[in-house]
Amino acid sequence: NCAAVPIVLGVDTPLYISLFRTGIGTANSEIVTVGVQQLQPLYAGAQDQFPGLVALRFPLPLSLRGAGQVNVLVTADGVNSNPVQLAVQ
Repeated sequence: NCAAVPIVLGVDTPLYISLFRTGIGTANSEIVTVGVQQLQPLYAGAQDQFPGLVALRFPLPLSLRGAGQVNVLVTADGVNSNPVQLAVQ
């Protein structure tokens, strides 16, 4: 069985999440939805190691402390990704 290891948020220091995706190239606008919060990625673009792989980096809001399992959804140029889940302690 697979189980998510909870991410422990600190008191005042945000954690940064990196997601990687393929399939639509570099989008003009990307929004990350974590639970019900919409975030602008700090970085959304190519990474140097694998052609066609796009990296997204965003801070995990401290307000999610204790949220448990939350869905993460990326919307790029109006197209939604499949949701993934994070466990937040």
